[in-house]
Amino acid sequence: MTGEPTEPETFPTFPVVFRSQLSPRVWGGRWLGERLGKPLPDTGPVGESWEISPLEGSESVAENAPWTGQKLSELWRGHPSWRGRVFRDRHEFPWLIKWLDCRDNLSLQVHPDAAASLRLCGVSRPKTEAWIVAHAEPTARIWAGCRPGTTADEFARRLDDGTLAECLHAFAPRAGDCVFLPAGTLHAAGGGLLMAEIQQPSDFTFRLFDWNRLDPNGRPRELHRAAGLESLHWPQAPVNPVTPRPREDSTPESRGEHLVDAPDFRIERWTLTKSRSWSTDEFAVWMVLSGLGHLHCQGKRRPLRAGETLWFPAAPIETTWEPTSGEPLVLLKFLPPAT
Repeated sequence: MTGEPTEPETFPTFPVVFRSQLSPRVWGGRWLGERLGKPLPDTGPVGESWEISPLEGSESVAENAPWTGQKLSELWRGHPSWRGRVFRDRHEFPWLIKWLDCRDNLSLQVHPDAAASLRLCGVSRPKTEAWIVAHAEPTARIWAGCRPGTTADEFARRLDDGTLAECLHAFAPRAGDCVFLPAGTLHAAGGGLLMAEIQQPSDFTFRLFDWNRLDPNGRPRELHRAAGLESLHWPQAPVNPVTPRPREDSTPESRGEHLVDAPDFRIERWTLTKSRSWSTDEFAVWMVLSGLGHLHCQGKRRPLRAGETLWFPAAPIETTWEPTSGEPLVLLKFLPPAT
Protein backbone atom coordinates (compact mmCIF):
# COMPACT_ATOMS: atom_id res chain seq x y z
CA MET A 1 0.00 0.00 0.00
CA THR A 2 1.23 3.48 -0.84
CA GLY A 3 2.95 5.21 2.02
CA GLU A 4 3.21 2.13 4.26
CA PRO A 5 6.51 1.58 6.11
CA THR A 6 8.96 -0.80 4.47
CA GLU A 7 11.17 -1.56 7.48
CA PRO A 8 10.81 -4.98 9.14
CA GLU A 9 7.63 -5.28 11.19
CA THR A 10 7.73 -5.32 14.95
CA PHE A 11 5.24 -7.56 16.69
CA PRO A 12 3.63 -6.85 20.05
CA THR A 13 4.20 -9.28 22.90
CA PHE A 14 1.31 -7.93 24.93
CA PRO A 15 -2.10 -6.50 24.01
CA VAL A 16 -2.60 -2.79 23.43
CA VAL A 17 -4.81 -1.07 26.01
CA PHE A 18 -6.37 2.36 25.46
CA ARG A 19 -7.51 5.11 27.80
CA SER A 20 -11.25 5.07 28.45
CA GLN A 21 -13.13 8.14 27.17
CA LEU A 22 -16.11 8.95 29.38
CA SER A 23 -19.20 10.78 28.15
CA PRO A 24 -21.92 12.41 30.27
CA ARG A 25 -25.40 11.38 29.16
CA VAL A 26 -28.80 12.44 30.50
CA TRP A 27 -29.78 8.75 30.64
CA GLY A 28 -26.56 7.57 32.34
CA GLY A 29 -25.63 6.72 35.92
CA ARG A 30 -22.58 5.89 38.03
CA TRP A 31 -22.11 2.18 37.34
CA LEU A 32 -19.16 2.69 35.00
CA GLY A 33 -17.22 3.74 38.08
CA GLU A 34 -18.92 1.63 40.73
CA ARG A 35 -18.93 -1.65 38.80
CA LEU A 36 -16.13 -1.22 36.24
CA GLY A 37 -13.65 1.05 38.01
CA LYS A 38 -13.73 3.85 35.43
CA PRO A 39 -12.48 7.23 36.72
CA LEU A 40 -15.77 9.15 36.78
CA PRO A 41 -16.10 12.85 37.57
CA ASP A 42 -17.31 13.61 41.10
CA THR A 43 -20.92 14.19 40.13
CA GLY A 44 -23.36 13.75 37.28
CA PRO A 45 -24.61 10.87 35.16
CA VAL A 46 -22.11 9.20 32.82
CA GLY A 47 -23.58 7.03 30.09
CA GLU A 48 -20.70 5.84 27.91
CA SER A 49 -17.09 4.74 28.14
CA TRP A 50 -15.46 4.56 24.71
CA GLU A 51 -12.82 1.86 24.97
CA ILE A 52 -11.50 1.77 21.39
CA SER A 53 -12.46 4.47 18.90
CA PRO A 54 -11.01 5.46 15.52
CA LEU A 55 -13.38 8.43 15.12
CA GLU A 56 -11.85 11.83 14.52
CA GLY A 57 -12.17 14.00 17.61
CA SER A 58 -12.65 10.96 19.84
CA GLU A 59 -9.68 8.85 18.79
CA SER A 60 -8.28 6.39 21.29
CA VAL A 61 -4.80 6.85 22.78
CA ALA A 62 -2.74 3.90 24.04
CA GLU A 63 -1.98 3.86 27.76
CA ASN A 64 0.40 0.89 28.10
CA ALA A 65 4.08 0.68 27.19
CA PRO A 66 5.74 0.66 24.73
CA TRP A 67 2.90 2.44 22.88
CA THR A 68 1.94 4.93 25.62
CA GLY A 69 0.58 8.15 24.14
CA GLN A 70 0.29 6.89 20.56
CA LYS A 71 -3.00 7.38 18.76
CA LEU A 72 -4.86 4.42 17.35
CA SER A 73 -4.42 5.78 13.82
CA GLU A 74 -0.64 5.97 14.31
CA LEU A 75 -0.53 2.31 15.34
CA TRP A 76 -2.85 1.34 12.48
CA ARG A 77 -0.78 3.12 9.83
CA GLY A 78 2.59 2.28 11.33
CA HIS A 79 2.06 -1.48 11.66
CA PRO A 80 0.07 -2.70 8.64
CA SER A 81 0.72 -6.37 9.42
CA TRP A 82 -1.14 -5.94 12.72
CA ARG A 83 -4.39 -5.58 10.75
CA GLY A 84 -4.47 -9.20 9.63
CA ARG A 85 -5.72 -10.54 6.35
CA VAL A 86 -9.36 -9.41 6.56
CA PHE A 87 -8.60 -5.79 7.50
CA ARG A 88 -5.29 -5.30 5.66
CA ASP A 89 -6.73 -2.74 3.20
CA ARG A 90 -8.82 -0.77 5.71
CA HIS A 91 -7.70 2.79 6.33
CA GLU A 92 -8.91 2.78 9.96
CA PHE A 93 -9.63 0.45 12.88
CA PRO A 94 -12.85 -1.45 12.02
CA TRP A 95 -14.92 -1.03 15.20
CA LEU A 96 -16.02 1.35 17.92
CA ILE A 97 -16.19 -0.47 21.27
CA LYS A 98 -17.98 0.91 24.33
CA TRP A 99 -19.56 0.35 27.70
CA LEU A 100 -23.07 1.72 28.27
CA ASP A 101 -24.71 2.58 31.61
CA CYS A 102 -28.43 2.97 30.86
CA ARG A 103 -29.89 3.89 34.24
CA ASP A 104 -32.63 5.84 32.42
CA ASN A 105 -33.97 5.20 28.92
CA LEU A 106 -31.98 5.82 25.78
CA SER A 107 -34.00 7.68 23.18
CA LEU A 108 -35.96 5.54 20.74
CA GLN A 109 -33.55 5.73 17.84
CA VAL A 110 -32.24 4.32 14.60
CA HIS A 111 -28.80 4.28 12.97
CA PRO A 112 -28.50 4.61 9.18
CA ASP A 113 -27.12 2.02 6.80
CA ALA A 114 -24.44 2.88 4.22
CA ALA A 115 -26.85 4.31 1.65
CA ALA A 116 -28.88 6.32 4.16
CA SER A 117 -25.81 7.79 5.88
CA LEU A 118 -24.40 8.87 2.51
CA ARG A 119 -27.71 10.37 1.47
CA LEU A 120 -28.51 12.09 4.78
CA CYS A 121 -25.07 12.87 6.23
CA GLY A 122 -22.88 13.14 3.15
CA VAL A 123 -20.58 10.27 4.11
CA SER A 124 -21.00 6.51 4.13
CA ARG A 125 -20.83 5.64 7.84
CA PRO A 126 -23.25 2.76 8.53
CA LYS A 127 -23.81 1.67 12.11
CA THR A 128 -24.66 -1.94 12.84
CA GLU A 129 -24.11 -2.82 16.49
CA ALA A 130 -24.55 -5.46 19.16
CA TRP A 131 -25.20 -5.20 22.90
CA ILE A 132 -24.09 -7.74 25.51
CA VAL A 133 -25.77 -7.32 28.90
CA ALA A 134 -23.44 -7.40 31.91
CA HIS A 135 -26.08 -6.45 34.51
CA ALA A 136 -29.83 -5.84 34.39
CA GLU A 137 -32.14 -4.58 37.10
CA PRO A 138 -35.66 -6.07 37.32
CA THR A 139 -36.96 -2.78 35.89
CA ALA A 140 -34.72 -2.94 32.78
CA ARG A 141 -36.22 -3.04 29.31
CA ILE A 142 -34.95 -3.25 25.75
CA TRP A 143 -37.09 -2.08 22.85
CA ALA A 144 -36.04 -3.49 19.48
CA GLY A 145 -38.14 -3.61 16.34
CA CYS A 146 -41.92 -3.49 16.17
CA ARG A 147 -44.76 -5.84 16.89
CA PRO A 148 -45.67 -8.12 13.98
CA GLY A 149 -47.80 -6.46 11.34
CA THR A 150 -46.72 -2.88 12.06
CA THR A 151 -46.38 -0.86 8.85
CA ALA A 152 -44.36 2.26 8.11
CA ASP A 153 -47.56 4.32 7.79
CA GLU A 154 -48.91 3.10 11.15
CA PHE A 155 -45.58 3.78 12.82
CA ALA A 156 -45.46 7.38 11.53
CA ARG A 157 -49.07 7.95 12.60
CA ARG A 158 -48.47 6.63 16.10
CA LEU A 159 -45.29 8.70 16.36
CA ASP A 160 -47.41 11.79 15.70
CA ASP A 161 -50.36 10.97 17.94
CA GLY A 162 -48.38 9.79 20.99
CA THR A 163 -49.36 6.10 20.88
CA LEU A 164 -46.00 4.76 19.67
CA ALA A 165 -45.62 2.37 22.60
CA GLU A 166 -48.53 0.30 21.29
CA CYS A 167 -46.53 -0.90 18.29
CA LEU A 168 -43.08 -1.38 19.86
CA HIS A 169 -41.59 -4.78 20.69
CA ALA A 170 -40.01 -4.91 24.17
CA PHE A 171 -38.57 -7.51 26.52
CA ALA A 172 -36.98 -7.73 29.96
CA PRO A 173 -33.25 -8.39 29.44
CA ARG A 174 -31.10 -10.60 31.65
CA ALA A 175 -27.36 -10.64 32.28
CA GLY A 176 -25.71 -12.52 29.42
CA ASP A 177 -28.24 -11.54 26.75
CA CYS A 178 -26.78 -10.49 23.40
CA VAL A 179 -28.89 -8.31 21.11
CA PHE A 180 -27.84 -7.85 17.48
CA LEU A 181 -29.06 -4.58 15.91
CA PRO A 182 -28.42 -4.16 12.17
CA ALA A 183 -28.41 -0.61 10.82
CA GLY A 184 -31.98 0.50 10.19
CA THR A 185 -33.38 -1.20 13.32
CA LEU A 186 -35.51 0.77 15.77
CA HIS A 187 -34.18 0.38 19.32
CA ALA A 188 -33.85 1.76 22.86
CA ALA A 189 -32.82 0.47 26.28
CA GLY A 190 -32.97 1.56 29.90
CA GLY A 191 -34.31 1.06 33.37
CA GLY A 192 -31.01 -0.13 34.83
CA LEU A 193 -28.72 -1.78 32.29
CA LEU A 194 -24.94 -2.13 32.04
CA MET A 195 -23.88 -3.34 28.59
CA ALA A 196 -20.84 -3.85 26.39
CA GLU A 197 -21.24 -2.68 22.79
CA ILE A 198 -19.43 -3.31 19.53
CA GLN A 199 -20.42 -1.32 16.44
CA GLN A 200 -19.23 -0.13 13.10
CA PRO A 201 -17.21 3.10 13.54
CA SER A 202 -19.97 5.67 13.21
CA ASP A 203 -21.69 8.09 15.58
CA PHE A 204 -24.77 8.80 13.45
CA THR A 205 -27.92 8.48 15.57
CA PHE A 206 -31.41 9.70 14.68
CA ARG A 207 -33.75 10.13 17.65
CA LEU A 208 -37.42 9.51 16.96
CA PHE A 209 -38.80 9.77 20.51
CA ASP A 210 -37.14 10.83 23.79
CA TRP A 211 -39.80 9.91 26.36
CA ASN A 212 -40.79 13.59 26.76
CA ARG A 213 -37.53 14.16 28.67
CA LEU A 214 -35.72 17.44 29.27
CA ASP A 215 -31.95 17.93 29.10
CA PRO A 216 -29.94 19.40 32.04
CA ASN A 217 -30.83 22.88 30.77
CA GLY A 218 -34.56 22.17 30.89
CA ARG A 219 -35.01 21.84 27.14
CA PRO A 220 -36.19 18.87 25.07
CA ARG A 221 -33.41 17.14 23.19
CA GLU A 222 -33.39 17.45 19.42
CA LEU A 223 -35.38 14.85 17.49
CA HIS A 224 -34.71 13.74 13.91
CA ARG A 225 -38.11 12.61 12.67
CA ALA A 226 -37.58 12.87 8.92
CA ALA A 227 -34.09 11.35 8.88
CA GLY A 228 -35.09 8.66 11.35
CA LEU A 229 -38.15 7.58 9.37
CA GLU A 230 -36.09 7.53 6.18
CA SER A 231 -33.44 5.33 7.85
CA LEU A 232 -35.80 2.68 9.21
CA HIS A 233 -35.88 -0.65 7.40
CA TRP A 234 -39.29 -2.19 6.80
CA PRO A 235 -40.72 -4.51 7.89
CA GLN A 236 -39.44 -3.87 11.43
CA ALA A 237 -39.56 -7.40 12.82
CA PRO A 238 -39.34 -7.98 16.59
CA VAL A 239 -35.73 -8.38 17.76
CA ASN A 240 -34.99 -10.75 20.63
CA PRO A 241 -31.71 -11.91 22.22
CA VAL A 242 -29.64 -14.19 20.03
CA THR A 243 -29.46 -17.91 20.79
CA PRO A 244 -25.83 -18.82 21.67
CA ARG A 245 -24.27 -21.76 19.85
CA PRO A 246 -21.65 -23.81 21.71
CA ARG A 247 -18.12 -23.96 20.32
CA GLU A 248 -16.75 -27.41 19.57
CA ASP A 249 -13.60 -26.74 21.61
CA SER A 250 -15.53 -25.96 24.81
CA THR A 251 -14.83 -27.83 28.02
CA PRO A 252 -16.79 -27.87 31.29
CA GLU A 253 -14.22 -25.45 32.76
CA SER A 254 -13.97 -23.15 29.69
CA ARG A 255 -17.29 -22.83 27.91
CA GLY A 256 -17.16 -21.09 24.54
CA GLU A 257 -20.19 -19.79 22.64
CA HIS A 258 -20.81 -18.19 19.25
CA LEU A 259 -23.06 -15.15 19.74
CA VAL A 260 -22.94 -13.20 16.45
CA ASP A 261 -21.60 -13.99 12.99
CA ALA A 262 -22.25 -10.85 10.92
CA PRO A 263 -20.72 -9.16 7.86
CA ASP A 264 -18.79 -6.68 10.04
CA PHE A 265 -17.81 -8.65 13.14
CA ARG A 266 -18.12 -11.92 15.01
CA ILE A 267 -18.67 -12.26 18.76
CA GLU A 268 -17.72 -15.15 21.00
CA ARG A 269 -18.18 -15.49 24.74
CA TRP A 270 -15.94 -17.56 27.01
CA THR A 271 -16.87 -18.46 30.59
CA LEU A 272 -13.83 -19.75 32.49
CA THR A 273 -13.76 -21.47 35.86
CA LYS A 274 -10.22 -22.72 35.30
CA SER A 275 -7.27 -21.36 33.31
CA ARG A 276 -7.43 -21.59 29.53
CA SER A 277 -4.51 -21.09 27.14
CA TRP A 278 -4.50 -20.11 23.47
CA SER A 279 -1.74 -19.86 20.89
CA THR A 280 -2.88 -17.67 18.02
CA ASP A 281 -2.01 -14.99 15.49
CA GLU A 282 -5.54 -13.69 14.92
CA PHE A 283 -6.76 -10.11 15.14
CA ALA A 284 -9.09 -9.84 18.14
CA VAL A 285 -10.41 -7.55 20.84
CA TRP A 286 -11.20 -9.07 24.24
CA MET A 287 -13.43 -7.51 26.93
CA VAL A 288 -13.87 -8.70 30.49
CA LEU A 289 -17.62 -8.85 31.01
CA SER A 290 -17.46 -10.03 34.64
CA GLY A 291 -15.15 -11.62 37.17
CA LEU A 292 -11.52 -11.20 38.23
CA GLY A 293 -8.42 -12.83 36.82
CA HIS A 294 -4.93 -12.65 35.41
CA LEU A 295 -3.77 -12.57 31.81
CA HIS A 296 -0.43 -14.34 31.30
CA CYS A 297 1.14 -13.33 28.01
CA GLN A 298 4.69 -13.83 26.74
CA GLY A 299 6.16 -13.97 30.24
CA LYS A 300 4.16 -11.03 31.59
CA ARG A 301 1.11 -10.96 33.84
CA ARG A 302 -1.71 -8.43 33.87
CA PRO A 303 -4.52 -8.32 36.43
CA LEU A 304 -8.02 -8.39 34.94
CA ARG A 305 -11.34 -7.05 36.17
CA ALA A 306 -14.73 -6.35 34.64
CA GLY A 307 -14.43 -3.39 32.28
CA GLU A 308 -11.03 -4.23 30.74
CA THR A 309 -10.69 -4.01 26.95
CA LEU A 310 -7.61 -5.37 25.17
CA TRP A 311 -6.63 -5.34 21.50
CA PHE A 312 -4.52 -8.21 20.22
CA PRO A 313 -3.11 -7.30 16.79
CA ALA A 314 -2.64 -10.06 14.22
CA ALA A 315 0.68 -11.42 15.46
CA PRO A 316 1.87 -14.72 16.93
CA ILE A 317 1.10 -14.71 20.64
CA GLU A 318 0.44 -17.12 23.50
CA THR A 319 -2.00 -16.25 26.26
CA THR A 320 -3.37 -17.86 29.41
CA TRP A 321 -6.52 -16.46 31.03
CA GLU A 322 -6.76 -17.36 34.71
CA PRO A 323 -9.81 -16.79 36.97
CA THR A 324 -8.70 -15.64 40.43
CA SER A 325 -11.95 -15.42 42.40
CA GLY A 326 -14.74 -17.79 43.23
CA GLU A 327 -16.74 -16.43 40.31
CA PRO A 328 -16.24 -17.34 36.63
CA LEU A 329 -14.15 -15.06 34.45
CA VAL A 330 -16.48 -14.12 31.58
CA LEU A 331 -14.79 -12.82 28.42
CA LEU A 332 -16.09 -11.41 25.15
CA LYS A 333 -14.02 -11.91 22.03
CA PHE A 334 -14.60 -9.72 18.96
CA LEU A 335 -13.26 -11.11 15.69
CA PRO A 336 -13.18 -10.14 12.01
CA PRO A 337 -16.02 -11.48 9.87
CA ALA A 338 -15.61 -14.95 8.43
CA THR A 339 -14.48 -15.02 4.81
